[in-house]
Amino acid sequence: MITWTADSCTGNTNTGCKIVIDTTNPNNPTFVSFERRCINHSTISGDTLLQTMLSESRRKEYTRQKLLEIASSILGTTNTDGVLVWKNGVSMNWSYDSNRILTISVSGVTLTTQQKATAQSWCDTQFGSGKVIVV
Repeated sequence: MITWTADSCTGNTNTGCKIVIDTTNPNNPTFVSFERRCINHSTISGDTLLQTMLSESRRKEYTRQKLLEIASSILGTTNTDGVLVWKNGVSMNWSYDSNRILTISVSGVTLTTQQKATAQSWCDTQFGSGKVIVV
């Protein structure tokens, strides 16, 4: 069993949802109990909350990785293990609104209009139109 506090709830791990998950089968984690719920997820129950939290976390992290791939020349660098990572001073900013739409921007460099359009198109295809906004 593990306790998980998703950063996608309110952006604050002190007030976001905190749930206990049974990871006996790592390919199929299951909800066990709530320790705390954030205001955005207060009406979602059990396994539905776990799946929602996982979905929101994946949406953010998959978008972070895709942005890095799309604009690797200005966003990324290859570390000593040969892995593409974000450059120092460059970061992805993100937030979820009350409708759970993810807004993404980048600090430290300026993405081109084409890079933003490519990222937006990928997000629309991957998650559905309007689920992620790249600014």
